[in-house]
Amino acid sequence: MVSVKRVDAVGMSRRLVGAVVLVLGAMAAAGAEKNETLTPGKPVELAGIGVRLRCFDGFDLLPRKFPEARVLRRSDTNETIDVYDPVDLWRFEQTAARFTGDLGTVSVADVRRAFPADVPTIYQQFVGKEQYDATVAAQAPTEWDAASLAAWIGKYAGQAVATGPTEDRALKTDFPCGKFTFADTDETRLCGYLLQVPRGKQKQYVFLLFEFTSEKTFRNLDGALRGCVGSVTAITLKAAPAGATGRGAATAGNRGSTAKGDTPKSRRSPEFEATRRRVLDEVKNMKDWWYAESPNYVIITDLPKGSRGFVEDLRDELEIMRDYYAKFTPEKADITEVSVVRIFKDREAFKDYVGKLGDMFPGGVWMSTRKELVISPVEGASTAENREWMTDTVFHEAFHQYIEYALGRIQPPPWYNEGHAEMFEQATVRNGKVVVRETDPWRVEQLCNSLDRCDVARVRQLIETDYQAFCGTDYKANYVLSWGIIYFLRKAGGLACYRDRGYDKICDRVIEALIENRGDPEAANAAALKCLGQEQFLVDLKEFWHSGTKRGRAGRTDLVPTEK
Repeated sequence: MVSVKRVDAVGMSRRLVGAVVLVLGAMAAAGAEKNETLTPGKPVELAGIGVRLRCFDGFDLLPRKFPEARVLRRSDTNETIDVYDPVDLWRFEQTAARFTGDLGTVSVADVRRAFPADVPTIYQQFVGKEQYDATVAAQAPTEWDAASLAAWIGKYAGQAVATGPTEDRALKTDFPCGKFTFADTDETRLCGYLLQVPRGKQKQYVFLLFEFTSEKTFRNLDGALRGCVGSVTAITLKAAPAGATGRGAATAGNRGSTAKGDTPKSRRSPEFEATRRRVLDEVKNMKDWWYAESPNYVIITDLPKGSRGFVEDLRDELEIMRDYYAKFTPEKADITEVSVVRIFKDREAFKDYVGKLGDMFPGGVWMSTRKELVISPVEGASTAENREWMTDTVFHEAFHQYIEYALGRIQPPPWYNEGHAEMFEQATVRNGKVVVRETDPWRVEQLCNSLDRCDVARVRQLIETDYQAFCGTDYKANYVLSWGIIYFLRKAGGLACYRDRGYDKICDRVIEALIENRGDPEAANAAALKCLGQEQFLVDLKEFWHSGTKRGRAGRTDLVPTEK
Protein backbone atom coordinates (compact mmCIF):
# COMPACT_ATOMS: atom_id res chain seq x y z
CA MET A 1 0.00 0.00 0.00
CA VAL A 2 1.50 3.20 -1.04
CA SER A 3 0.77 6.86 -1.16
CA VAL A 4 0.12 8.49 -4.49
CA LYS A 5 2.04 11.54 -3.38
CA ARG A 6 5.07 9.43 -2.50
CA VAL A 7 5.01 7.63 -5.84
CA ASP A 8 4.96 10.88 -7.75
CA ALA A 9 7.70 12.35 -5.56
CA VAL A 10 9.95 9.42 -6.31
CA GLY A 11 9.06 9.63 -9.94
CA MET A 12 10.41 13.11 -9.82
CA SER A 13 13.41 12.65 -8.13
CA ARG A 14 24.85 -23.96 21.56
CA ARG A 15 28.19 -29.50 26.12
CA LEU A 16 28.42 -27.22 22.48
CA VAL A 17 27.54 -23.74 23.16
CA GLY A 18 27.15 -22.87 19.58
CA ALA A 19 28.40 -22.37 16.11
CA VAL A 20 28.68 -19.84 13.43
CA VAL A 21 27.79 -20.41 9.84
CA LEU A 22 28.74 -18.25 6.93
CA VAL A 23 26.83 -18.83 3.76
CA LEU A 24 28.24 -17.26 0.67
CA GLY A 25 25.92 -17.11 -2.25
CA ALA A 26 27.17 -15.55 -5.43
CA MET A 27 24.23 -14.39 -7.49
CA ALA A 28 25.95 -13.17 -10.66
CA ALA A 29 24.09 -13.53 -13.93
CA ALA A 30 24.84 -16.40 -16.32
CA GLY A 31 27.45 -15.56 -18.89
CA ALA A 32 28.87 -12.76 -16.78
CA GLU A 33 32.53 -11.86 -16.79
CA LYS A 34 34.74 -14.53 -15.15
CA ASN A 35 37.90 -14.51 -13.02
CA GLU A 36 36.77 -12.09 -10.37
CA THR A 37 39.02 -11.41 -7.38
CA LEU A 38 37.74 -11.68 -3.82
CA THR A 39 39.56 -9.29 -1.52
CA PRO A 40 39.30 -9.09 2.26
CA GLY A 41 37.12 -6.43 3.79
CA LYS A 42 37.34 -4.63 7.10
CA PRO A 43 37.15 -6.61 10.37
CA VAL A 44 33.64 -6.86 11.78
CA GLU A 45 32.77 -7.71 15.37
CA LEU A 46 29.68 -9.78 16.05
CA ALA A 47 29.48 -9.05 19.76
CA GLY A 48 26.36 -11.11 20.33
CA ILE A 49 28.16 -14.37 19.50
CA GLY A 50 31.69 -13.27 20.44
CA VAL A 51 33.31 -13.48 17.01
CA ARG A 52 35.36 -11.16 14.83
CA LEU A 53 35.98 -11.87 11.15
CA ARG A 54 36.82 -10.24 7.85
CA CYS A 55 34.29 -10.82 5.14
CA PHE A 56 34.96 -9.85 1.54
CA ASP A 57 35.24 -6.33 0.29
CA GLY A 58 31.95 -5.08 -1.09
CA PHE A 59 29.84 -7.24 1.22
CA ASP A 60 27.72 -5.11 3.52
CA LEU A 61 26.36 -6.24 6.87
CA LEU A 62 22.59 -6.20 6.44
CA PRO A 63 19.66 -7.07 8.71
CA ARG A 64 18.41 -10.63 8.88
CA LYS A 65 15.08 -11.27 7.23
CA PHE A 66 12.44 -12.79 9.49
CA PRO A 67 10.69 -15.64 7.63
CA GLU A 68 7.57 -14.64 5.79
CA ALA A 69 4.31 -15.90 7.23
CA ARG A 70 1.48 -17.62 5.43
CA VAL A 71 -1.97 -16.81 6.71
CA LEU A 72 -4.49 -19.63 7.15
CA ARG A 73 -8.11 -18.73 7.89
CA ARG A 74 -10.69 -21.09 9.42
CA SER A 75 -13.87 -21.09 7.37
CA ASP A 76 -16.13 -21.69 10.38
CA THR A 77 -14.82 -18.95 12.70
CA ASN A 78 -12.84 -16.81 10.29
CA GLU A 79 -9.95 -17.03 12.77
CA THR A 80 -6.59 -16.47 11.15
CA ILE A 81 -3.34 -18.31 11.96
CA ASP A 82 0.11 -17.18 10.90
CA VAL A 83 2.15 -20.23 9.95
CA TYR A 84 5.75 -20.74 8.84
CA ASP A 85 8.03 -23.33 7.37
CA PRO A 86 9.70 -24.71 10.56
CA VAL A 87 13.04 -24.98 8.75
CA ASP A 88 12.87 -21.28 7.97
CA LEU A 89 12.26 -20.46 11.66
CA TRP A 90 15.10 -22.78 12.71
CA ARG A 91 17.54 -21.28 10.22
CA PHE A 92 16.55 -17.77 11.23
CA GLU A 93 17.23 -18.35 14.94
CA GLN A 94 20.66 -19.79 14.09
CA THR A 95 21.53 -16.83 11.89
CA ALA A 96 23.28 -13.96 13.63
CA ALA A 97 24.25 -11.71 10.75
CA ARG A 98 24.09 -11.41 7.00
CA PHE A 99 26.51 -9.81 4.57
CA THR A 100 25.43 -9.08 1.02
CA GLY A 101 27.25 -7.83 -2.04
CA ASP A 102 27.04 -8.02 -5.81
CA LEU A 103 28.97 -11.32 -5.78
CA GLY A 104 26.83 -13.02 -3.16
CA THR A 105 25.69 -13.29 0.44
CA VAL A 106 27.48 -14.33 3.62
CA SER A 107 25.21 -15.40 6.50
CA VAL A 108 26.64 -15.81 10.00
CA ALA A 109 24.65 -18.16 12.23
CA ASP A 110 24.77 -19.12 15.89
CA VAL A 111 24.01 -22.86 16.13
CA ARG A 112 21.94 -23.25 19.25
CA ARG A 113 20.23 -26.58 18.71
CA ALA A 114 19.54 -29.42 16.29
CA PHE A 115 16.45 -29.09 14.18
CA PRO A 116 13.39 -30.06 16.28
CA ALA A 117 12.11 -32.98 14.23
CA ASP A 118 9.05 -33.45 16.46
CA VAL A 119 7.64 -30.00 15.83
CA PRO A 120 3.86 -30.24 15.21
CA THR A 121 2.97 -29.18 11.70
CA ILE A 122 -0.15 -28.22 9.80
CA TYR A 123 -0.58 -29.90 6.45
CA GLN A 124 2.78 -31.63 7.19
CA GLN A 125 4.73 -28.52 6.36
CA PHE A 126 3.69 -25.45 8.38
CA VAL A 127 3.84 -24.52 12.06
CA GLY A 128 2.61 -21.66 14.18
CA LYS A 129 5.29 -19.58 15.88
CA GLU A 130 3.94 -20.32 19.37
CA GLN A 131 3.89 -24.07 18.68
CA TYR A 132 7.43 -23.92 17.33
CA ASP A 133 8.68 -21.94 20.33
CA ALA A 134 6.99 -24.36 22.76
CA THR A 135 8.61 -27.33 21.02
CA VAL A 136 12.03 -25.70 21.15
CA ALA A 137 11.61 -24.78 24.83
CA ALA A 138 10.86 -28.44 25.68
CA GLN A 139 13.70 -29.75 23.50
CA ALA A 140 16.59 -31.41 25.38
CA PRO A 141 20.07 -29.93 24.76
CA THR A 142 21.67 -31.48 21.72
CA GLU A 143 24.40 -34.07 22.43
CA TRP A 144 26.77 -32.92 19.74
CA ASP A 145 28.99 -35.44 17.98
CA ALA A 146 30.25 -35.90 14.42
CA ALA A 147 26.89 -37.24 13.23
CA SER A 148 24.77 -34.51 14.79
CA LEU A 149 27.13 -31.82 13.53
CA ALA A 150 26.95 -33.21 10.00
CA ALA A 151 23.16 -33.35 10.24
CA TRP A 152 23.05 -29.75 11.42
CA ILE A 153 25.36 -28.60 8.63
CA GLY A 154 23.34 -30.42 6.00
CA LYS A 155 20.05 -29.03 7.30
CA TYR A 156 21.33 -25.49 7.29
CA ALA A 157 22.95 -25.82 3.86
CA GLY A 158 19.93 -27.55 2.38
CA GLN A 159 21.70 -30.73 1.25
CA ALA A 160 23.50 -33.72 2.82
CA VAL A 161 27.19 -33.68 3.71
CA ALA A 162 29.29 -35.85 1.38
CA THR A 163 32.75 -35.67 2.99
CA GLY A 164 34.25 -34.06 6.04
CA PRO A 165 35.75 -32.95 8.12
CA THR A 166 39.07 -33.22 6.28
CA GLU A 167 42.18 -31.22 7.14
CA ASP A 168 43.24 -28.31 4.93
CA ARG A 169 46.97 -28.04 5.68
CA ALA A 170 47.29 -24.75 3.82
CA LEU A 171 44.82 -23.03 6.13
CA LYS A 172 46.41 -21.01 8.92
CA THR A 173 44.12 -20.68 11.90
CA ASP A 174 44.41 -20.75 15.67
CA PHE A 175 41.65 -23.35 15.93
CA PRO A 176 41.16 -26.98 14.82
CA CYS A 177 39.47 -26.86 11.43
CA GLY A 178 38.02 -29.29 8.92
CA LYS A 179 36.62 -28.99 5.42
CA PHE A 180 33.24 -30.29 4.23
CA THR A 181 31.80 -31.01 0.80
CA PHE A 182 28.24 -31.77 -0.18
CA ALA A 183 26.39 -34.51 -2.02
CA ASP A 184 24.64 -32.64 -4.77
CA THR A 185 27.06 -29.85 -5.65
CA ASP A 186 30.65 -29.76 -6.82
CA GLU A 187 33.01 -28.47 -4.13
CA THR A 188 33.98 -25.56 -6.33
CA ARG A 189 30.39 -24.43 -5.93
CA LEU A 190 29.67 -25.53 -2.35
CA CYS A 191 32.13 -26.29 0.48
CA GLY A 192 32.48 -25.55 4.16
CA TYR A 193 34.94 -25.26 7.03
CA LEU A 194 34.26 -26.15 10.68
CA LEU A 195 36.38 -24.46 13.34
CA GLN A 196 36.41 -25.41 17.05
CA VAL A 197 36.88 -22.34 19.22
CA PRO A 198 37.53 -22.78 22.97
CA ARG A 199 35.16 -20.80 25.16
CA GLY A 200 36.27 -21.45 28.75
CA LYS A 201 35.19 -24.94 29.78
CA GLN A 202 32.93 -25.06 26.80
CA LYS A 203 33.44 -25.04 23.06
CA GLN A 204 32.14 -22.98 20.27
CA TYR A 205 32.03 -24.17 16.71
CA VAL A 206 32.29 -21.83 13.81
CA PHE A 207 31.16 -23.18 10.49
CA LEU A 208 31.68 -21.34 7.24
CA LEU A 209 29.69 -22.43 4.23
CA PHE A 210 30.62 -20.96 0.87
CA GLU A 211 28.12 -21.30 -1.94
CA PHE A 212 28.53 -20.13 -5.53
CA THR A 213 25.54 -20.41 -7.81
CA SER A 214 26.70 -18.76 -11.02
CA GLU A 215 29.15 -19.35 -13.83
CA LYS A 216 31.45 -16.72 -12.41
CA THR A 217 34.83 -17.96 -11.24
CA PHE A 218 37.45 -16.42 -8.99
CA ARG A 219 41.15 -16.46 -9.74
CA ASN A 220 42.00 -16.53 -6.01
CA LEU A 221 39.10 -18.56 -4.61
CA ASP A 222 41.10 -20.96 -2.37
CA GLY A 223 43.21 -18.17 -0.96
CA ALA A 224 40.20 -15.93 -0.39
CA LEU A 225 38.27 -18.66 1.42
CA ARG A 226 41.25 -19.50 3.62
CA GLY A 227 41.70 -15.83 4.35
CA CYS A 228 38.13 -15.44 5.46
CA VAL A 229 38.19 -18.66 7.56
CA GLY A 230 41.55 -17.77 9.05
CA SER A 231 40.34 -14.34 10.06
CA VAL A 232 37.80 -15.76 12.52
CA THR A 233 38.86 -14.91 16.06
CA ALA A 234 37.09 -15.13 19.41
CA ILE A 235 36.23 -11.99 21.31
CA THR A 236 34.59 -11.55 24.68
CA LEU A 237 30.89 -12.29 24.75
CA LYS A 238 29.00 -9.29 25.95
CA ALA A 239 26.14 -9.64 28.39
CA ALA A 240 22.73 -9.55 26.83
CA PRO A 241 20.35 -6.76 27.77
CA ALA A 242 17.34 -7.70 29.88
CA GLY A 243 14.98 -9.90 27.93
CA ALA A 244 17.32 -10.48 25.02
CA THR A 245 17.80 -13.95 23.60
CA GLY A 246 20.75 -15.83 22.17
CA ARG A 247 24.36 -16.31 23.30
CA GLY A 248 24.96 -12.67 24.05
CA ALA A 249 24.13 -9.23 22.83
CA ALA A 250 25.63 -5.82 22.70
CA THR A 251 24.89 -3.96 25.89
CA ALA A 252 22.09 -1.50 25.53
CA GLY A 253 24.14 1.63 26.21
CA ASN A 254 23.67 3.99 23.32
CA ARG A 255 22.19 1.27 21.14
CA GLY A 256 18.63 1.93 22.22
CA SER A 257 16.24 4.17 24.05
CA THR A 258 12.93 3.59 25.77
CA ALA A 259 10.11 6.06 25.88
CA LYS A 260 9.08 7.49 29.21
CA GLY A 261 6.10 5.67 30.64
CA ASP A 262 7.10 2.34 29.09
CA THR A 263 6.87 0.47 32.39
CA PRO A 264 6.04 -3.22 32.88
CA LYS A 265 2.46 -2.20 33.66
CA SER A 266 2.16 -0.77 30.19
CA ARG A 267 3.29 -4.01 28.55
CA ARG A 268 0.96 -6.52 26.98
CA SER A 269 0.81 -10.32 26.91
CA PRO A 270 3.85 -12.66 27.12
CA GLU A 271 3.43 -13.32 23.39
CA PHE A 272 3.54 -9.59 22.70
CA GLU A 273 6.71 -9.16 24.73
CA ALA A 274 8.31 -12.21 23.06
CA THR A 275 8.00 -10.48 19.72
CA ARG A 276 9.50 -7.33 21.23
CA ARG A 277 12.54 -9.27 22.52
CA ARG A 278 13.00 -10.94 19.15
CA VAL A 279 13.11 -7.57 17.43
CA LEU A 280 15.48 -5.99 19.95
CA ASP A 281 17.74 -9.02 19.56
CA GLU A 282 18.14 -8.00 15.93
CA VAL A 283 20.57 -5.19 16.75
CA LYS A 284 22.96 -7.26 18.84
CA ASN A 285 25.33 -8.05 15.95
CA MET A 286 24.60 -4.98 13.87
CA LYS A 287 27.22 -2.40 14.76
CA ASP A 288 25.50 0.53 13.11
CA TRP A 289 21.93 -0.43 14.05
CA TRP A 290 20.09 0.87 17.08
CA TYR A 291 16.53 1.10 18.33
CA ALA A 292 13.93 3.30 20.00
CA GLU A 293 11.03 1.57 21.74
CA SER A 294 7.74 2.50 23.34
CA PRO A 295 4.79 0.47 24.68
CA ASN A 296 3.51 -0.48 21.23
CA TYR A 297 6.41 0.21 18.86
CA VAL A 298 10.02 -0.67 18.22
CA ILE A 299 11.85 1.40 15.63
CA ILE A 300 15.11 -0.18 14.45
CA THR A 301 17.35 1.80 12.16
CA ASP A 302 20.85 2.37 10.86
CA LEU A 303 20.35 6.10 10.44
CA PRO A 304 23.29 8.10 11.80
CA LYS A 305 23.30 8.62 15.56
CA GLY A 306 22.70 12.29 14.86
CA SER A 307 19.19 11.26 13.85
CA ARG A 308 18.38 9.97 17.35
CA GLY A 309 16.28 13.01 18.19
CA PHE A 310 14.23 12.62 15.02
CA VAL A 311 13.69 8.87 15.57
CA GLU A 312 12.68 9.34 19.21
CA ASP A 313 10.26 12.10 18.24
CA LEU A 314 8.83 9.84 15.54
CA ARG A 315 8.45 7.02 18.08
CA ASP A 316 6.58 9.30 20.48
CA GLU A 317 4.36 10.66 17.72
CA LEU A 318 3.57 7.13 16.56
CA GLU A 319 2.14 6.31 20.00
CA ILE A 320 -0.07 9.38 19.76
CA MET A 321 -1.12 8.46 16.24
CA ARG A 322 -1.91 4.90 17.35
CA ASP A 323 -4.36 6.23 19.93
CA TYR A 324 -5.86 8.28 17.15
CA TYR A 325 -6.17 5.29 14.81
CA ALA A 326 -7.99 3.47 17.63
CA LYS A 327 -10.58 6.24 17.87
CA PHE A 328 -11.73 5.36 14.40
CA THR A 329 -11.20 1.62 14.41
CA PRO A 330 -11.09 0.26 17.99
CA GLU A 331 -9.38 -3.10 18.53
CA LYS A 332 -11.66 -6.00 17.69
CA ALA A 333 -8.99 -8.61 18.49
CA ASP A 334 -6.13 -8.97 20.95
CA ILE A 335 -2.93 -7.54 19.51
CA THR A 336 -0.11 -10.03 20.10
CA GLU A 337 2.59 -8.41 17.98
CA VAL A 338 4.73 -5.40 18.76
CA SER A 339 4.58 -2.97 15.87
CA VAL A 340 7.96 -2.95 14.15
CA VAL A 341 9.23 -0.04 12.07
CA ARG A 342 12.54 -0.57 10.25
CA ILE A 343 14.12 2.55 8.74
CA PHE A 344 17.02 2.21 6.32
CA LYS A 345 19.55 4.94 5.68
CA ASP A 346 20.37 3.47 2.27
CA ARG A 347 17.86 2.87 -0.50
CA GLU A 348 19.74 -0.08 -2.02
CA ALA A 349 19.76 -1.84 1.36
CA PHE A 350 16.01 -1.20 1.56
CA LYS A 351 15.47 -2.73 -1.87
CA ASP A 352 17.59 -5.76 -0.95
CA TYR A 353 15.49 -6.27 2.18
CA VAL A 354 12.03 -5.94 0.64
CA GLY A 355 12.85 -7.43 -2.77
CA LYS A 356 10.45 -6.70 -5.63
CA LEU A 357 8.32 -4.56 -3.33
CA GLY A 358 11.09 -1.95 -3.43
CA ASP A 359 10.09 -0.97 -6.96
CA MET A 360 6.36 -1.11 -6.31
CA PHE A 361 6.48 0.88 -3.06
CA PRO A 362 9.43 3.24 -3.27
CA GLY A 363 8.85 5.18 -0.05
CA GLY A 364 8.00 2.33 2.28
CA VAL A 365 5.71 -0.63 2.73
CA TRP A 366 3.83 -2.53 5.43
CA MET A 367 5.11 -6.08 4.89
CA SER A 368 2.28 -8.09 6.38
CA THR A 369 3.99 -11.45 5.78
CA ARG A 370 7.10 -10.30 7.64
CA LYS A 371 5.20 -8.11 10.12
CA GLU A 372 7.37 -5.09 9.61
CA LEU A 373 6.81 -1.58 8.35
CA VAL A 374 9.90 -0.86 6.24
CA ILE A 375 10.91 2.66 5.25
CA SER A 376 13.30 3.92 2.58
CA PRO A 377 15.01 7.30 2.22
CA VAL A 378 14.76 9.35 -0.93
CA GLU A 379 17.98 9.51 -2.91
CA GLY A 380 19.25 13.04 -3.41
CA ALA A 381 16.92 14.62 -0.87
CA SER A 382 18.10 16.80 1.99
CA THR A 383 17.99 15.61 5.59
CA ALA A 384 14.95 17.78 6.28
CA GLU A 385 13.16 16.55 3.17
CA ASN A 386 13.87 12.92 4.04
CA ARG A 387 12.61 13.34 7.58
CA GLU A 388 9.38 14.88 6.35
CA TRP A 389 9.05 12.11 3.76
CA MET A 390 9.68 9.38 6.33
CA THR A 391 7.21 10.83 8.81
CA ASP A 392 4.46 11.05 6.20
CA THR A 393 5.21 7.52 5.00
CA VAL A 394 5.26 6.07 8.52
CA PHE A 395 1.93 7.70 9.42
CA HIS A 396 0.41 6.25 6.23
CA GLU A 397 1.79 2.70 6.55
CA ALA A 398 1.32 2.57 10.33
CA PHE A 399 -2.42 2.79 9.82
CA HIS A 400 -2.29 -0.34 7.63
CA GLN A 401 -0.16 -2.01 10.31
CA TYR A 402 -2.51 -1.04 13.12
CA ILE A 403 -5.77 -1.95 11.42
CA GLU A 404 -4.52 -5.39 10.37
CA TYR A 405 -3.69 -6.21 14.00
CA ALA A 406 -6.77 -4.46 15.42
CA LEU A 407 -9.16 -6.40 13.17
CA GLY A 408 -7.49 -9.77 13.73
CA ARG A 409 -5.89 -9.88 10.27
CA ILE A 410 -9.17 -9.03 8.54
CA GLN A 411 -8.48 -6.60 5.75
CA PRO A 412 -10.85 -3.69 5.17
CA PRO A 413 -11.89 -2.77 1.64
CA PRO A 414 -9.13 -0.88 -0.20
CA TRP A 415 -11.07 2.38 -0.48
CA TYR A 416 -11.48 2.41 3.33
CA ASN A 417 -7.93 1.26 4.10
CA GLU A 418 -6.11 3.49 1.65
CA GLY A 419 -8.43 6.45 2.11
CA HIS A 420 -7.68 6.55 5.82
CA ALA A 421 -3.95 5.98 5.29
CA GLU A 422 -3.84 8.86 2.81
CA MET A 423 -5.66 11.09 5.28
CA PHE A 424 -3.36 10.21 8.18
CA GLU A 425 -0.35 10.75 5.97
CA GLN A 426 -1.18 14.42 6.03
CA ALA A 427 -1.47 14.50 9.83
CA THR A 428 0.82 16.45 12.12
CA VAL A 429 1.29 16.04 15.87
CA ARG A 430 1.31 19.30 17.78
CA ASN A 431 1.60 19.44 21.55
CA GLY A 432 0.39 15.86 21.83
CA LYS A 433 -2.62 16.43 19.59
CA VAL A 434 -3.18 15.11 16.09
CA VAL A 435 -4.16 17.66 13.47
CA VAL A 436 -5.48 16.47 10.11
CA ARG A 437 -5.94 19.01 7.35
CA GLU A 438 -5.46 19.40 3.64
CA THR A 439 -1.72 19.85 3.25
CA ASP A 440 -1.25 18.89 -0.39
CA PRO A 441 -2.68 21.30 -3.00
CA TRP A 442 -1.78 18.89 -5.80
CA ARG A 443 -3.95 16.20 -4.25
CA VAL A 444 -6.90 18.57 -3.89
CA GLU A 445 -6.54 19.71 -7.50
CA GLN A 446 -6.45 16.14 -8.77
CA LEU A 447 -9.50 15.25 -6.67
CA CYS A 448 -11.57 18.19 -7.89
CA ASN A 449 -10.72 17.42 -11.50
CA SER A 450 -11.70 13.79 -10.94
CA LEU A 451 -14.98 14.75 -9.29
CA ASP A 452 -15.93 16.91 -12.27
CA ARG A 453 -16.02 13.73 -14.36
CA CYS A 454 -17.37 11.48 -11.61
CA ASP A 455 -20.80 9.85 -11.54
CA VAL A 456 -22.50 7.41 -9.18
CA ALA A 457 -21.29 4.46 -11.25
CA ARG A 458 -17.70 5.54 -10.68
CA VAL A 459 -18.23 5.76 -6.91
CA ARG A 460 -19.86 2.32 -6.85
CA GLN A 461 -17.02 0.93 -8.95
CA LEU A 462 -14.43 2.30 -6.50
CA ILE A 463 -16.24 0.91 -3.46
CA GLU A 464 -16.57 -2.55 -5.02
CA THR A 465 -13.00 -2.75 -6.33
CA ASP A 466 -10.68 -5.36 -4.81
CA TYR A 467 -7.04 -4.65 -4.04
CA GLN A 468 -5.64 -6.05 -7.25
CA ALA A 469 -7.83 -3.81 -9.36
CA PHE A 470 -7.49 -0.89 -6.95
CA CYS A 471 -3.71 -0.88 -7.42
CA GLY A 472 -3.99 -1.40 -11.17
CA THR A 473 -3.86 1.06 -14.02
CA ASP A 474 -5.99 3.73 -12.33
CA TYR A 475 -4.34 3.47 -8.92
CA LYS A 476 -3.60 7.19 -8.69
CA ALA A 477 -7.19 8.16 -9.28
CA ASN A 478 -8.36 5.44 -6.87
CA TYR A 479 -6.11 6.66 -4.09
CA VAL A 480 -7.12 10.27 -4.55
CA LEU A 481 -10.87 9.62 -4.72
CA SER A 482 -10.69 7.28 -1.70
CA TRP A 483 -8.92 9.98 0.26
CA GLY A 484 -11.50 12.55 -0.80
CA ILE A 485 -14.38 10.33 0.32
CA ILE A 486 -12.82 9.39 3.69
CA TYR A 487 -11.79 12.95 4.45
CA PHE A 488 -15.31 14.14 3.68
CA LEU A 489 -16.93 11.44 5.85
CA ARG A 490 -14.56 12.04 8.75
CA LYS A 491 -14.06 15.78 8.64
CA ALA A 492 -17.27 17.10 7.12
CA GLY A 493 -19.78 14.42 8.12
CA GLY A 494 -20.45 16.16 11.40
CA LEU A 495 -21.00 19.63 9.95
CA ALA A 496 -24.48 21.01 10.50
CA CYS A 497 -25.29 21.03 6.79
CA TYR A 498 -24.69 17.26 6.51
CA ARG A 499 -25.74 16.10 9.97
CA ASP A 500 -29.05 14.57 8.88
CA ARG A 501 -27.34 12.57 6.13
CA GLY A 502 -25.63 10.15 8.54
CA TYR A 503 -22.28 10.45 6.80
CA ASP A 504 -20.45 10.39 10.11
CA LYS A 505 -21.77 6.85 10.77
CA ILE A 506 -20.77 5.22 7.47
CA CYS A 507 -17.25 4.15 8.41
CA ASP A 508 -18.49 2.57 11.64
CA ARG A 509 -21.07 0.55 9.73
CA VAL A 510 -18.46 -0.67 7.27
CA ILE A 511 -16.29 -2.13 10.06
CA GLU A 512 -19.32 -3.55 11.90
CA ALA A 513 -20.47 -5.33 8.74
CA LEU A 514 -16.93 -6.58 8.09
CA ILE A 515 -16.63 -8.12 11.56
CA GLU A 516 -20.19 -9.49 11.70
CA ASN A 517 -19.71 -11.18 8.34
CA ARG A 518 -16.27 -12.65 9.13
CA GLY A 519 -14.30 -10.40 6.87
CA ASP A 520 -16.60 -10.55 3.85
CA PRO A 521 -15.73 -7.44 1.82
CA GLU A 522 -19.01 -7.60 -0.09
CA ALA A 523 -20.96 -7.17 3.14
CA ALA A 524 -18.79 -4.23 4.15
CA ASN A 525 -19.14 -2.56 0.78
CA ALA A 526 -22.89 -3.14 0.74
CA ALA A 527 -23.12 -1.28 4.05
CA ALA A 528 -21.22 1.61 2.51
CA LEU A 529 -23.20 1.70 -0.73
CA LYS A 530 -26.50 2.16 1.09
CA CYS A 531 -25.36 5.74 1.35
CA LEU A 532 -22.34 6.26 -0.85
CA GLY A 533 -24.07 4.70 -3.83
CA GLN A 534 -26.75 7.38 -3.86
CA GLU A 535 -26.88 10.46 -6.06
CA GLN A 536 -27.28 12.75 -3.05
CA PHE A 537 -23.93 11.65 -1.63
CA LEU A 538 -22.14 12.49 -4.85
CA VAL A 539 -23.84 15.89 -4.99
CA ASP A 540 -22.73 16.67 -1.44
CA LEU A 541 -19.23 15.35 -2.05
CA LYS A 542 -18.73 17.56 -5.10
CA GLU A 543 -20.26 20.58 -3.40
CA PHE A 544 -17.94 20.19 -0.40
CA TRP A 545 -14.74 19.90 -2.36
CA HIS A 546 -15.60 22.85 -4.58
CA SER A 547 -16.50 25.03 -1.59
CA GLY A 548 -13.61 26.83 0.09
CA THR A 549 -15.89 27.85 2.93
CA LYS A 550 -17.01 24.33 3.81
CA ARG A 551 -13.54 22.92 3.41
CA GLY A 552 -12.18 25.64 5.68
CA ARG A 553 -14.82 24.88 8.29
CA ALA A 554 -14.07 21.15 8.08
CA GLY A 555 -10.36 21.87 8.36
CA ARG A 556 -10.96 23.53 11.72
CA THR A 557 -13.13 20.62 12.90
CA ASP A 558 -11.79 17.68 14.87
CA LEU A 559 -12.08 14.35 13.11
CA VAL A 560 -15.31 12.53 13.83
CA PRO A 561 -14.56 9.80 16.41
CA THR A 562 -15.93 6.29 16.06
CA GLU A 563 -18.75 5.43 18.46
CA LYS A 564 -17.67 3.03 21.22
